[in-house]
Amino acid sequence: MDAVVWKAELPPSTDPDCFVSVEREGDALTARTYQGHAVTICVQTGGTLT
Repeated sequence: MDAVVWKAELPPSTDPDCFVSVEREGDALTARTYQGHAVTICVQTGGTLT
């Protein structure tokens, strides 16, 4: 059984949004949202780096 280790937060937005893609880049993930935002996420903590 898998467990959720962390859950990434979406960037602030006035409209509903969701993640639509993710790419691994070393020790970080680059995730893109439906609204067009790109965020870099730490793979260790799930915290937003940018």
